[in-house]
Amino acid sequence: MGLPSKKGISVDTPSRWNSRWKMLVEALIYKSVLTSYTNRKMIESPSEQEWERAAAICEFLKAFEELILIVSAHRKPTAH
Repeated sequence: MGLPSKKGISVDTPSRWNSRWKMLVEALIYKSVLTSYTNRKMIESPSEQEWERAAAICEFLKAFEELILIVSAHRKPTAH
């Protein structure tokens, strides 16, 4: 399926706001694998509409992730 075999999906860390975002981004990358797995196991999987919502949420939150990385750049010198 063209996916890295050693990579896994991140888990949600309640103390980190972006962990759920990262988990969703990775789930979207693995959408075909997850869908195939749930079909084989006869487990309910997200509908196409739910996948589309997840993609929209990821796109929306991406701006926050980029902003947080800029604002919290602790390795850059700042003026005091």
